[in-house]
Parts: sequence; structure tokens; C-alpha cells
Amino acid sequence: MIVSFSRAALAALVIAIGYLYWKSIRRRQAKDVKKLLAIAAILVVVLILFSGTVGRIITQRFTNLFEQGLAEETTISRFIIAQEALQDIPGHFLLGRGTASFNITFDWAKYVSSWAGEKTWIGNAPLRIMHDTGAIGLATILCFFVTIAKKVRYVWKKAKTPSAIVVGLWAA
Repeated sequence: MIVSFSRAALAALVIAIGYLYWKSIRRRQAKDVKKLLAIAAILVVVLILFSGTVGRIITQRFTNLFEQGLAEETTISRFIIAQEALQDIPGHFLLGRGTASFNITFDWAKYVSSWAGEKTWIGNAPLRIMHDTGAIGLATILCFFVTIAKKVRYVWKKAKTPSAIVVGLWAA
């Protein structure tokens, strides 16, 4: 997450650390606060180390979003890709079109002539799963995640304090 160029991932990281810090202080658990401060310190060190190269890219990503809003190139391209994928789904609703099949039916030349022949992919995971594997694939992956959630919940209820491994698996 730290070296991700995704604005959503970076914003979510900051929000999650802030939320955990707030909950730890509220519960007055000094151990948790110390751990969060250590994580925050490591995060600051990593950001300082990467600030020369990565920092400029991250700043540019957020600046483009604030200056151009939804007219930013990557945002518009995601909307176009999502719209095209949604149009493909009804044709093969149950089984989908196959893994990485979006490039077969999609060509950027329809929208941006200079991008003709460029390969692309569907960045939205549920939409990509639905496009590539259909309703059956989407239902299968949802059942998988529900099964994991039930198992983690069972372990949490059984144990007085959840282990770090269970918490990490649940977060992943």
C-alpha cells in the first residue's frame, strides 16, 4: 500500500491507521498506541526514502484529480472500460467470456485513435470477475469470501484474544 500509486489505496491506508489509532486511544491500550506509533514512524521513514521518485508521482496523481476532477485521463478511461465491460456481460451472463477476454472485444480506437491496439484490462475486480467468469464465477468467489469470514468469526469467538495471524488473514 505504501508504494501504491492508487489514490484510493493510499487514502484508505491513512484512514485505517487513523481509525486504529483513535480506537486504541479510546480504549486506553498503551500497547496498541505504541504499536501504531511505530507503524506510523516506519511509514514516515519509508515515505521520506521514496519521496524523491515516488513522492512526485503520488503528488501528481492527487493534483491531477483535484485540478481535473472526473475529466482526468485515468478516470475517464476507467469509466469507458466499465461501460464496455457492462455491455459485454449480458451476452455471456452465466459463464462469462473467459479469462483476459476483454482485449478481444475492446479496442481503444473507438474512443482515442492514438491508443488503437493498446491492451487494457478491467480494473474493477467484481466487474472483471463477472465479465471473465460470469455469474457462476462471481457467486463462487463470493461464497469463498463468505466461508473465510465465517471461519475467522468462529476463531474470534472461540479465542479470548485473536491471534495476529487470524487478524492478518482477515485483513488480507
